Amino acid sequence: MKSFTHHSTFRLTLLVGALACLTTFADTSTDTTGYTSLNTNANQAVEFDFADLVKPFDPPALEEIVSGNEWTDKPVLDAVELMRERQEGEQALATSGDQQEIRDEVNPQQDDQTAVTTESVSMSIFTLTIIGLSVFSLLIGWVAYNQFKQAGLLVILLCWVASMIGIFLMRDTEHTEHTEHTEHTEHTVGPVSIAEALALKNSSVANNNKIISAMGRLAQEGEVNFSAEWNRHTAGDIKSTNPLMISSTAEFDVAGLTNMGLFGFDWNFVPFASSDVVVSWQTSADGLYDKVVMRDDLLWSDGTAITAHDVAYSYQVIMTSSVPIPAVRSGTDQLKYVHAYDDHTVIFFHNESLATNVWNINFPVIPKHIYESTVPEDPTMAKSEAHVALDENPITGGAYQITKRARGQEIVLKRRESYYIVDGKEVRRKPNFETIRFHIVENSSTALLALKKGDIEEMQLSPEQWQSQTSGEEFYKNNTKSYALEWVYYYFGWNNRSPFFRDVRVRQAMSYAFNHQELLDRHRFGLDEAAQGIFHKTSRWAPTTLPTPYTQDLDKAEDLLAEAGWEDSDEDGYLDNFVELDDDFDGKIDGRKKVRFEFTILTSNKQERIDICALLRENLEQIGIICNVKPVEFTTLQQLSRDHQFDAIFAGWGTGADPDTSENLWTTNAIDAGRNYGCYSSKIVDQLFEDGKRELDPEKRAAIYQKIHLQLWDDQPYTWLYFRNAYYGFNRSLRGYNYSARGPYNYGPGESTIFKPAGMQ
Repeated sequence: MKSFTHHSTFRLTLLVGALACLTTFADTSTDTTGYTSLNTNANQAVEFDFADLVKPFDPPALEEIVSGNEWTDKPVLDAVELMRERQEGEQALATSGDQQEIRDEVNPQQDDQTAVTTESVSMSIFTLTIIGLSVFSLLIGWVAYNQFKQAGLLVILLCWVASMIGIFLMRDTEHTEHTEHTEHTEHTVGPVSIAEALALKNSSVANNNKIISAMGRLAQEGEVNFSAEWNRHTAGDIKSTNPLMISSTAEFDVAGLTNMGLFGFDWNFVPFASSDVVVSWQTSADGLYDKVVMRDDLLWSDGTAITAHDVAYSYQVIMTSSVPIPAVRSGTDQLKYVHAYDDHTVIFFHNESLATNVWNINFPVIPKHIYESTVPEDPTMAKSEAHVALDENPITGGAYQITKRARGQEIVLKRRESYYIVDGKEVRRKPNFETIRFHIVENSSTALLALKKGDIEEMQLSPEQWQSQTSGEEFYKNNTKSYALEWVYYYFGWNNRSPFFRDVRVRQAMSYAFNHQELLDRHRFGLDEAAQGIFHKTSRWAPTTLPTPYTQDLDKAEDLLAEAGWEDSDEDGYLDNFVELDDDFDGKIDGRKKVRFEFTILTSNKQERIDICALLRENLEQIGIICNVKPVEFTTLQQLSRDHQFDAIFAGWGTGADPDTSENLWTTNAIDAGRNYGCYSSKIVDQLFEDGKRELDPEKRAAIYQKIHLQLWDDQPYTWLYFRNAYYGFNRSLRGYNYSARGPYNYGPGESTIFKPAGMQ
């Protein structure tokens, strides 16, 4: 079951606006949004020149634009109803009355028990038959002996043997027929009810599919307990509540519930405007204009109307160079202008007709009446008293608002009545939970204990937790679990400006040196699959024939290193070479020196990540390379990565709704203006990204990104490791758990589908 737009669509704004790619350093404490705040000296004054990145532009009159263009209506949809339509088209769930169907199709264990009973009954009949025939044969034999002596006995003996053979043949036939039925039953995946799904243990693909199908269904009329509280887990605290400044999964999850946006996209990544926010959306025939009419019943949490002027103002803030948000600016900076003609009508002006224009108009929206006085005095949006206060008590436009922030402990959200009730009328769907409480628990083992006890009601599981710590009765007493593929890959990232990794042959050698199979088997417990580049094989952007994954070949690695000049010249057991030094990795050569191949790989301080890096260290030791593993705090890892101050990093990345989002990682321009932390540069890739955004034919466009995929694989700026599955454990009281290629929340309706049935707290 795939999920799609969030109820407020802000989650999607974050995803696709500004080339947002989910899950940098991907996990619950990782950078996922594509939005970055830079460290700025607290005592350093920031020069303020509002919207200085916007070229002067005098918007024409609205009547002129409307009458001078042909317009195409674009979809304005209710995401939850779209999901409901999809579910209605799927196989119907079984009901409590369908017991025989369930027994036959769903419960092979029950079938096995039935088989034992049947076999026992058959054995009893078989035994009695033998005894009866034996007694009968003896009686007949006695009579025959008196009449025919030995000849009679021979006849009776032959008849008895023939009867026994017939009985054994019949018995074997019955057993074969039962076995065939049992084998068929074990491989049948039929519909299940909620009760049946809750009784299953997730020990097979078939059971996983049944749990997702049953537990993912949407709430029916009168089924929701609207007074319920949802206790969620997050592994890290939030640093900012400002939608322009957020940079971690925890911040992203909170923002998806508290903020608003205009657009969303379905499970096929087809964009649409949210009917919760938008009345109409039109695009001009030449692709240079998008006209959006917003609803007139939108309110910020302080009671002020949300208008088109907020949208236009947000664009101008993003396009202010002194505001430290380069990632969200990427994509938005491709717009020519954004102008509000009245409170409800906003037009997005494009420089040219691009396939990516629809994603460029997605960007976070902040309240103009609040920030127009605070941003000029503090463009960092983080240091002034006003901004500190706003961060503690943000003005929100989404379904929830923050009512409590206990640092390192919890974040509490309350349903906002003014979101769905305006002037006494219910104008939007009532959010399913009165309270959503994020419990901040950094240690995953501690979090799992809390889940088992019921103190928290959902968490993302590690493969080890999934495999060995959530299979017993202690877990299933209160919980169940499910998983689905996420388009999130993990990698070793090589700094292409580092003296160690400038040479493509060295980067390829790293990929050959690593034991990929041991990683998958020992560290991912055989649950994930090897990554074969930036796009997963299920993506339309992936090449038809994917490159063969790397497997460990130490001889090949040594040969490539030798070709690049790395040999043990002094016979100390370690490789060395004369290299061009670039101490600050700014691309300027500082000198040439003979150095030993010794580098440091940075990773977040999570044990599973440290262990994977330790495996790399062990592998490289075998070929004379010293790899130092350095765990650091996530914020430190972020900053060092942005500043390109590393030799290697272990991290993750998730592809966005459009392949052009990857431009933020791989183009030369993105080294300084985006997230090309490894400083990879290729004229071929740069041009392909330019071609990709200008190609409007879907098939031809897909072919371009397939070429990018293959070129990156050849150059190995990363050693791609694996695509992860999203593993979630959740309380049995929760319903509506749906998945997309980005997990259960990252494409809406996301949280909007989750509910607790009436009678459950």
